[in-house]
Amino acid sequence: MKPTTTEPLFSGSGPGPQTADGCSVELYRDLPYRGELQALSPWLGAGTRVLELGCGPGRLTRPLLAQGCSVVAVDNSAEMLTHLPLRAQAMHAGIETLTLAERFDVVLLAAGLIHMPAAETRHAFAACAARHLRPGGLWLVQVHDADWLARVTPGRVTGDEGDDKDLVLWVYHVERTQGQVAMTLRYARADGRQWTHYFRIQPLDEPALRQLAREAGFQDIDWVDASRRWLRCEMP
Repeated sequence: MKPTTTEPLFSGSGPGPQTADGCSVELYRDLPYRGELQALSPWLGAGTRVLELGCGPGRLTRPLLAQGCSVVAVDNSAEMLTHLPLRAQAMHAGIETLTLAERFDVVLLAAGLIHMPAAETRHAFAACAARHLRPGGLWLVQVHDADWLARVTPGRVTGDEGDDKDLVLWVYHVERTQGQVAMTLRYARADGRQWTHYFRIQPLDEPALRQLAREAGFQDIDWVDASRRWLRCEMP
């Protein structure tokens, strides 16, 4: 059901626990890896020290480890962290306040987390990346498809199942107000399990993304891939 204006920015429902931003742990635990890191392979070779922010249950952590990276995996959900592979160093913490002594070669922020609706949260995420990188280190940021956000309407999302043919995804409702996009997604598996996820996000165009990175102290900001889903930002 479409949330009312009194509900929080994020909510979720369905079997198992939900995180503070409405993600269902059981659902995300079973989602397959879809090759999202392939475009980043030049910077994720064996021995690379990676700080993965918002790691969830480790869907990207596993391929990072398989490539020979050492990974500190951070999430604010203790339930998500229980599903991480043992070779990762799990860190239960919020991104905004994370302060570690170690400096990394790469800080990874995937899943469109940079589109948080509050500007102060987006700036805190960028600042977290900056304070955890060595000189010359890279912040790799996955962004949402701006064209899709602009045109998506309620209905079944086709072509998004990848290798997970058992999962059906529906956009239940979409609302665009004051420059932000709110939507409810419904996930259904063949065994009858269903989850909903309501969230509000801030679309960010290229100038806004570049400004955010520059204000955090990054330079040499550019797209990694032709689809413009990954942004590469270098720490001086």
